[in-house]
Amino acid sequence: LEHRSIGPVKLPPNLAAIQAQYSQQVSQLIRQVSQRAADIIVGSISTALTIVLSLIIGFYLLFDFDRLRTRMFYLVPSNVRGDTLQIVADVSGVFGGYVKGMATVAGIYGVVSIGAFFLLGMVFNNGLRGYALLLGVMAGVLYPVPFLGPILTSLIVTAVALATGAEPLQAL
Repeated sequence: LEHRSIGPVKLPPNLAAIQAQYSQQVSQLIRQVSQRAADIIVGSISTALTIVLSLIIGFYLLFDFDRLRTRMFYLVPSNVRGDTLQIVADVSGVFGGYVKGMATVAGIYGVVSIGAFFLLGMVFNNGLRGYALLLGVMAGVLYPVPFLGPILTSLIVTAVALATGAEPLQAL
Protein backbone atom coordinates (compact mmCIF):
# COMPACT_ATOMS: atom_id res chain seq x y z
CA LEU A 1 0.00 0.00 0.00
CA GLU A 2 2.93 2.32 0.61
CA HIS A 3 4.38 1.92 -2.91
CA ARG A 4 1.50 3.06 -5.10
CA SER A 5 3.68 5.28 -7.28
CA ILE A 6 7.16 5.24 -8.74
CA GLY A 7 8.09 8.85 -9.17
CA PRO A 8 5.30 10.57 -11.10
CA VAL A 9 3.86 7.25 -12.37
CA LYS A 10 0.84 5.95 -10.47
CA LEU A 11 0.69 2.18 -10.18
CA PRO A 12 -2.56 0.23 -10.33
CA PRO A 13 -3.69 -1.25 -7.03
CA ASN A 14 -3.17 -4.89 -8.03
CA LEU A 15 -1.52 -7.18 -10.55
CA ALA A 16 -4.82 -8.14 -12.20
CA ALA A 17 -5.38 -4.56 -13.32
CA ILE A 18 -1.92 -4.44 -14.90
CA GLN A 19 -2.49 -7.76 -16.63
CA ALA A 20 -5.88 -6.70 -17.97
CA GLN A 21 -4.50 -3.40 -19.19
CA TYR A 22 -1.43 -4.66 -21.07
CA SER A 23 -1.90 -8.37 -21.83
CA GLN A 24 -3.65 -7.87 -25.17
CA GLN A 25 -1.07 -5.35 -26.36
CA VAL A 26 1.87 -7.50 -25.29
CA SER A 27 0.47 -10.65 -26.91
CA GLN A 28 -0.22 -8.77 -30.15
CA LEU A 29 3.30 -7.33 -30.12
CA ILE A 30 4.78 -10.79 -29.52
CA ARG A 31 2.74 -12.22 -32.41
CA GLN A 32 3.88 -9.45 -34.77
CA VAL A 33 7.53 -9.78 -33.80
CA SER A 34 7.48 -13.57 -34.14
CA GLN A 35 5.72 -13.34 -37.52
CA ARG A 36 8.30 -10.86 -38.80
CA ALA A 37 11.15 -12.98 -37.48
CA ALA A 38 9.68 -16.08 -39.15
CA ASP A 39 9.25 -14.19 -42.44
CA ILE A 40 12.85 -12.97 -42.30
CA ILE A 41 14.20 -16.44 -41.51
CA VAL A 42 12.15 -18.16 -44.24
CA GLY A 43 13.05 -15.46 -46.77
CA SER A 44 16.74 -15.69 -45.91
CA ILE A 45 16.79 -19.47 -46.16
CA SER A 46 14.90 -19.35 -49.45
CA THR A 47 17.29 -16.78 -50.90
CA ALA A 48 20.33 -18.72 -49.70
CA LEU A 49 19.00 -21.97 -51.21
CA THR A 50 18.25 -20.23 -54.50
CA ILE A 51 21.76 -18.80 -54.69
CA VAL A 52 23.44 -22.09 -53.77
CA LEU A 53 21.33 -24.17 -56.16
CA SER A 54 21.83 -21.64 -58.97
CA LEU A 55 25.60 -21.80 -58.51
CA ILE A 56 25.60 -25.60 -58.43
CA ILE A 57 23.36 -25.93 -61.49
CA GLY A 58 25.35 -23.27 -63.35
CA PHE A 59 28.62 -25.02 -62.53
CA TYR A 60 27.40 -28.39 -63.76
CA LEU A 61 25.86 -26.89 -66.90
CA LEU A 62 29.13 -25.16 -67.74
CA PHE A 63 31.15 -28.25 -66.88
CA ASP A 64 29.01 -30.67 -68.92
CA PHE A 65 27.81 -28.31 -71.66
CA ASP A 66 29.57 -30.16 -74.48
CA ARG A 67 28.17 -33.53 -73.41
CA LEU A 68 24.66 -32.08 -73.01
CA ARG A 69 24.83 -30.48 -76.46
CA THR A 70 26.00 -33.76 -77.99
CA ARG A 71 23.22 -35.72 -76.32
CA MET A 72 20.63 -33.18 -77.42
CA PHE A 73 22.03 -33.41 -80.94
CA TYR A 74 21.46 -37.17 -80.95
CA LEU A 75 17.82 -36.66 -79.96
CA VAL A 76 17.27 -35.13 -83.39
CA PRO A 77 16.42 -37.71 -86.07
CA SER A 78 19.47 -38.73 -88.11
CA ASN A 79 18.01 -37.65 -91.46
CA VAL A 80 17.78 -33.97 -90.37
CA ARG A 81 20.89 -33.69 -88.18
CA GLY A 82 22.91 -31.95 -90.88
CA ASP A 83 20.24 -29.32 -91.45
CA THR A 84 19.79 -28.89 -87.70
CA LEU A 85 23.51 -28.39 -87.20
CA GLN A 86 23.56 -25.77 -89.97
CA ILE A 87 20.56 -23.92 -88.49
CA VAL A 88 22.12 -23.95 -85.01
CA ALA A 89 25.39 -22.62 -86.43
CA ASP A 90 23.57 -19.85 -88.33
CA VAL A 91 21.50 -18.80 -85.31
CA SER A 92 24.56 -18.91 -83.10
CA GLY A 93 26.51 -16.74 -85.54
CA VAL A 94 23.74 -14.17 -85.86
CA PHE A 95 23.12 -14.02 -82.12
CA GLY A 96 26.85 -13.79 -81.36
CA GLY A 97 27.19 -10.99 -83.90
CA TYR A 98 24.26 -9.15 -82.35
CA VAL A 99 25.73 -9.42 -78.85
CA LYS A 100 29.16 -8.25 -80.06
CA GLY A 101 27.61 -5.36 -81.95
CA MET A 102 25.43 -4.31 -79.01
CA ALA A 103 28.43 -4.48 -76.65
CA THR A 104 30.44 -2.32 -79.06
CA VAL A 105 27.68 0.26 -79.44
CA ALA A 106 27.06 0.32 -75.66
CA GLY A 107 30.78 0.83 -75.03
CA ILE A 108 30.98 3.69 -77.52
CA TYR A 109 27.81 5.21 -76.04
CA GLY A 110 29.33 5.02 -72.56
CA VAL A 111 32.62 6.65 -73.65
CA VAL A 112 30.81 9.44 -75.51
CA SER A 113 28.54 9.93 -72.49
CA ILE A 114 31.56 10.28 -70.19
CA GLY A 115 32.94 13.01 -72.45
CA ALA A 116 29.58 14.74 -72.75
CA PHE A 117 28.94 14.72 -69.00
CA PHE A 118 32.45 16.01 -68.31
CA LEU A 119 32.07 18.85 -70.83
CA LEU A 120 28.58 19.73 -69.59
CA GLY A 121 29.95 19.88 -66.05
CA MET A 122 32.67 22.28 -67.20
CA VAL A 123 30.32 24.45 -69.28
CA PHE A 124 27.70 24.83 -66.56
CA ASN A 125 30.30 24.84 -63.79
CA ASN A 126 28.49 22.34 -61.58
CA GLY A 127 29.40 19.08 -59.87
CA LEU A 128 28.29 16.89 -62.78
CA ARG A 129 31.92 16.80 -63.91
CA GLY A 130 32.83 14.80 -60.78
CA TYR A 131 30.28 12.11 -61.63
CA ALA A 132 31.02 11.91 -65.37
CA LEU A 133 32.80 8.54 -65.21
CA LEU A 134 30.14 6.89 -63.05
CA LEU A 135 27.25 8.28 -65.10
CA GLY A 136 28.92 7.38 -68.41
CA VAL A 137 29.53 3.79 -67.35
CA MET A 138 25.94 3.59 -66.10
CA ALA A 139 24.68 4.98 -69.43
CA GLY A 140 26.70 2.37 -71.33
CA VAL A 141 25.39 -0.46 -69.18
CA LEU A 142 21.77 0.69 -69.43
CA TYR A 143 21.93 1.42 -73.18
CA PRO A 144 20.98 -2.11 -74.34
CA VAL A 145 17.84 -2.18 -72.15
CA PRO A 146 14.98 -1.38 -74.54
CA PHE A 147 12.92 1.73 -73.68
CA LEU A 148 13.87 1.77 -69.98
CA GLY A 149 17.63 2.24 -70.46
CA PRO A 150 17.58 5.74 -71.96
CA ILE A 151 14.72 6.84 -69.71
CA LEU A 152 16.47 5.65 -66.54
CA THR A 153 19.75 7.21 -67.69
CA SER A 154 18.05 10.55 -68.32
CA LEU A 155 16.27 10.50 -64.96
CA ILE A 156 19.40 9.59 -63.01
CA VAL A 157 21.58 12.15 -64.79
CA THR A 158 18.94 14.85 -64.21
CA ALA A 159 18.71 13.93 -60.53
CA VAL A 160 22.51 14.00 -60.14
CA ALA A 161 22.73 17.35 -61.94
CA LEU A 162 20.05 18.83 -59.67
CA ALA A 163 21.72 17.38 -56.59
CA THR A 164 25.08 18.87 -57.56
CA GLY A 165 23.73 22.40 -57.89
CA ALA A 166 22.61 22.74 -61.50
CA GLU A 167 19.68 24.92 -62.43
CA PRO A 168 16.57 22.93 -63.45
CA LEU A 169 16.93 23.97 -67.12
CA GLN A 170 20.62 23.07 -67.08
CA ALA A 171 19.83 19.68 -65.57
CA LEU A 172 17.37 18.92 -68.35
